[in-house]
Amino acid sequence: MYGFCPFCKAPCDAHTGHTAGDHITTLHRPQGIGGYAWEGGPKKGRLDEDVCTDVTGPHIEKAFRNQKTNNEWQDYRDYKEIYPDWAITYEPNPANFKYWKWVFSRHQDAFARYYNAKKAEIPLPWRFMHHKEPVLQNLEEIYSLNLRTPSPAQKYFKPKSVPPQIRHPYRYEYDDDDDY
Repeated sequence: MYGFCPFCKAPCDAHTGHTAGDHITTLHRPQGIGGYAWEGGPKKGRLDEDVCTDVTGPHIEKAFRNQKTNNEWQDYRDYKEIYPDWAITYEPNPANFKYWKWVFSRHQDAFARYYNAKKAEIPLPWRFMHHKEPVLQNLEEIYSLNLRTPSPAQKYFKPKSVPPQIRHPYRYEYDDDDDY
């Protein structure tokens, strides 16, 4: 039984056959990716840029509501009362989530259209993540991968060029050194 984080919709990393009560994920995302938006204050209607692990700490005063809470406000620090099967560890280390912050800041227009919300207020440090290289390096560190060295099989399976008229209209192609 797999699940998704109730706030950011990141998939559970536990393997098949795990028991209830141990849903975890290594890489939480900004909650706007999961459709959460601010309901009041100056950010009303904007996608939420907070990462789950930033808001579940014991000293954080932020609340959520949804169908599971019967639309009643619930403190994030008490999320276990509503989602006992999830373990979202408070971890305010912004370096661990570069990839999803990069995805969210770069594609927030698409997320806002999809969820019919306003664009998030992207924090200033996220705005300087222009290049893929540090983001890929962050993923390699987290998952012990090597994403930049082609595999031996890639020399035999080269992708064919697709004529522009049949390319998917919503698929984007970026250069490696793409700037905003």
